Amino acid sequence: MTISADGDMVTIKTKSAFKNNEISFKLGEAFDETTPDDRKTKSIVTLENGALNQVQNWDGKETVIKRQLVDGKMVVVSEFILVM
Repeated sequence: MTISADGDMVTIKTKSAFKNNEISFKLGEAFDETTPDDRKTKSIVTLENGALNQVQNWDGKETVIKRQLVDGKMVVVSEFILVM
């Protein structure tokens, strides 16, 4: 995973044996995203307390992905929420 910034645009590139993925966005602004498993989501990423917090919404469901550096290592926590 590579996270970079160019002005106010942030890009996250993920490479894996499953599928490569790249998203670009402005912090705090909603954007359309196609996930590596082909879900079409409305996403928003914020920066809070040194963590990138991404919220993906689709079909009444929500995924929250928190990315943070801890002791020089990237820690990623993902949470799935069924919105009723």
